[in-house]
Amino acid sequence: AQKAEMYRSRAADVQACNAIFSDDPDALEKIEDKIARLEKRQELMKTANKLVRKNDREGLSALGFSDTQITRLFTPDFCGRVGFADFEIKNNGANIRRLKERAKVVAAKQAAEDTKEEIDGVTVEYSPSENRIRIRYPGRVDADTFRLLRQHGFRVLRSEGEGVFSAYYNNNARYFVKIHIKKESNR
Repeated sequence: AQKAEMYRSRAADVQACNAIFSDDPDALEKIEDKIARLEKRQELMKTANKLVRKNDREGLSALGFSDTQITRLFTPDFCGRVGFADFEIKNNGANIRRLKERAKVVAAKQAAEDTKEEIDGVTVEYSPSENRIRIRYPGRVDADTFRLLRQHGFRVLRSEGEGVFSAYYNNNARYFVKIHIKKESNR
């Protein structure tokens, strides 16, 4: 019974997760939607602060604030501030800027073409659209290579056969290819 409850709890956590993963095909739309919601909230907070300074409770009510929320906006916090605190507006603005930068990165990854290169019998597949780098060795790898692959974020893809590894498309995985595969071939 305890184990079943634990699995129900985990399933609920997964469903409640609102993280946007870069390898999600809809990531760009989700990020843009989140930016739009944050920009709308930014304007609402700024407008609400203007109305609080004017002591305009009817204006706040017209914006959709409940009586409880209006009372809370007029109640000074521990620093004596009323309305939305300046840090809330600044943090929201910073999140908007961060998400706009992330949208550029995700758009570039989704637009990038997948490439493949062969280095001394080892095939390296770069798939920025899938957010993956795959390495296909001709056979089983030795223990030292396996350890290095694991250290750089690569995992075995048993479904693809022996000697196939995959990692997220990131600097750590690209570094492994550059240092350990390309340098090995130059020796």
